[in-house]
Amino acid sequence: KQWYQRRVRGAIVDLIAISVAVLMFIVETMPVVKVELKNPNNILATCFFVGESACVAFFSIELIGRLVCCPDKLAFCKVLMNWVDLVTIIPYFIQLATAQTDVDSGSHTVNSGGHNTNAIVVLRVLRVVRVLKLAKHSKG
Repeated sequence: KQWYQRRVRGAIVDLIAISVAVLMFIVETMPVVKVELKNPNNILATCFFVGESACVAFFSIELIGRLVCCPDKLAFCKVLMNWVDLVTIIPYFIQLATAQTDVDSGSHTVNSGGHNTNAIVVLRVLRVVRVLKLAKHSKG
């Protein structure tokens, strides 16, 4: 019974993290918010960065924990939802690396990802795939 209660609590925390990440992504696409996020010194940009970082940290720890605890690593790699989890966190780290590269090179465009190339835009859109993680908790 305790195992089941912990699993339910874990699912609730997972659902909250997914919901927060998706909600932040939706709000981030609003024109008024986009303008505010272009200024890295803005408190809203800082809040979005911290929120996104917390969600990605949670998703990363969860994914790594599941991989470490899985007795059959090959079977783990064959599960589509594990790949969905990986695809949703990779864009953050690419954007973080790109932003750091921009800071190192003297460019001051640190707003969630530095270079505004099509590849980065596509990677940002891939974050919406997090919604698919909700299917893990569906009984249907």
